[in-house]
Amino acid sequence: MHLALYRKYRPKTFDEVIGQDNIVRTLKNQVINDHISHAYLFTGSRGTGKTSCAKIFARAINCLHPVDGSPCGECEVCKGLAQVNNTDILEMDAASNNRVDEIRDLRESVKYPAIVGKRKVYIIDEVHMLTDSAFNALLKTLEEPPENVVFILCTTEMNKLPATILSRVMKFEFNLVGVEELVKLIKKVMADSHIEIDEESCDIIATAGDGSVRDSLSIADAVVAFCGDKISAEQTRQIVGKSSVEAILPLVSAILSNDVEKIFNLVEQLKSSGKNLLILLKDICTAIKTLILIKSGVTDLSSLHLTKQDYNVMLDLAQKVEKEVLTHAFNEMISIETELKYSLDPQMVLESACIKAGQTEMAQTIVSDTRQDVKDKSTLEVFDQQTADKNWGEVLLAIKEEKYFALASACKNIYKVEHVGESLLLHVQDKSSKDILTDPERTSVLLRIVEQHFQNVTGLQFLYDKENKSADDVVSDLKVIFPHNFKVE
Repeated sequence: MHLALYRKYRPKTFDEVIGQDNIVRTLKNQVINDHISHAYLFTGSRGTGKTSCAKIFARAINCLHPVDGSPCGECEVCKGLAQVNNTDILEMDAASNNRVDEIRDLRESVKYPAIVGKRKVYIIDEVHMLTDSAFNALLKTLEEPPENVVFILCTTEMNKLPATILSRVMKFEFNLVGVEELVKLIKKVMADSHIEIDEESCDIIATAGDGSVRDSLSIADAVVAFCGDKISAEQTRQIVGKSSVEAILPLVSAILSNDVEKIFNLVEQLKSSGKNLLILLKDICTAIKTLILIKSGVTDLSSLHLTKQDYNVMLDLAQKVEKEVLTHAFNEMISIETELKYSLDPQMVLESACIKAGQTEMAQTIVSDTRQDVKDKSTLEVFDQQTADKNWGEVLLAIKEEKYFALASACKNIYKVEHVGESLLLHVQDKSSKDILTDPERTSVLLRIVEQHFQNVTGLQFLYDKENKSADDVVSDLKVIFPHNFKVE
């Protein structure tokens, strides 16, 4: 029977654990100095080594002759603890044993001493799944366990644990593993399995793993099953569903140029070719992020995860687009991940976001052009301000009478109107109103009504002063910076 790679290469000593150097060093020191706490909490994303470290630590604190803080694997205790039926290291899945009765049984079992080793260790996985009554039943035992009993709690969602539990444990937060470390692991695994794999395939697998060792090895397993003894980048993309730069860049270019027809066609083509829309969204965001990094002066190909050829293609596009435009497009695309995941029509959600990202670019260009016109205003005829204000009042009444409610609401946030040359300069108080006003259909309606009340006006230009943001814009900016920890009262 085939053994999955993530099981075959599960770490057996601390030296085999990757990406958690600080945690490993701390646990090793505790074993070496025999300073063992009664309760630990291992928290972090899936597949980062929480349960593996818990098992290694449980064996190490019982080992007769630990080697640099890791279990030797040779002594009688290590061999005894390696048996499936040993009673000194007990693993409990809180997802399926989350009731108070199971915790009461656990409380009874801690009274009995270890049989093989020095300490009895309880590893409770997915501990956040325990019910409130189960947590309460665990509290006293967790605070004052019998001598030589150690609890190791593992969870991916520490925020769901009661404060009373958190205050009784030593916490270790496991980080996502970097792409470079995952690439090294994949290369080692493939070399041990006598499988030929290229550098790009390793990078694709590691990137798709999202910092999870288990996910990366599971993906590698699927790729090996498809490709056999020789793995190519093209085959890897077919399994992972990751778009290449050549495939994804035309769509990104269409988004940034606001080519709506091309956006619809390319999204449909990519979906028809079997691309998962969530992965496609991630690829779009990654490509825009890479363009921002290139625009910021990053040239290191390894950090950008690009070949020289791909870098040159992306550099050419980055030089044609303003950094602010890329930033707006990135924010627009990344904000729809949850909506896309749960939508009844994810393709429509993705297409809408692509179009809105392109319209953001257009709005930014309008603002940029307007600022240039304002600088040259002294060379143009400036009409009487009192007349401009009177005419603008008539425009507002006409918009209201024609029942353009969204347009009327946005126009209320225009705090200053200037008639300069053949243009009407509209100073907008907040960004959301500016986005409404620069929508092509609404701009067309507004221009039509303005031409009825202003003489010699052939165009509208919108000014939004980033240095003089409204309160709503400040709140919006803070919500972007602190999406999960910001509250307005």
